[in-house]
Amino acid sequence: MQHKGVIRMNHDLSALTRRITALEDRLALRELVARYGVAVDDRDIETLGGLFTPDAVFRSQDGVMSAQGRAAIIEQFHGRFSALKATNHVAHDQIIELDATDPDRATGLVSSHAEVWRNGQALITALRYRDQYRRHEGRWCFAERSLSFLYYLP
Repeated sequence: MQHKGVIRMNHDLSALTRRITALEDRLALRELVARYGVAVDDRDIETLGGLFTPDAVFRSQDGVMSAQGRAAIIEQFHGRFSALKATNHVAHDQIIELDATDPDRATGLVSSHAEVWRNGQALITALRYRDQYRRHEGRWCFAERSLSFLYYLP
């Protein structure tokens, strides 16, 4: 016969474990977004590729960018790097929704801005990323990243 206190403690530990796991997942997803910006700015293709699942999709809402699969995404970045010289990407707010039915999936909305050098001119852009995240081989990755530009100004 279990004492009521033991049942309550087991329930509390289970809830605490779920809450800690959710916090760890949120932190890992924030770090994923931060690593993305640094990898883009450093032109670190190897790190950048590792941030996406093998079957990931990366596209822009204006249709200029559209790639499916890690290799195609990397090729797309090579094209972007040739058009954009120095860049500085800064992520701001991130809204994360963990999937209640699948602990290895989540979605997110990231507000961001970037300073870029293009065609001999400094530009600033406000960006939004709509993300689908998936845990792949034990770590969070981008399964889908959809980029939209709010503005792009000198």
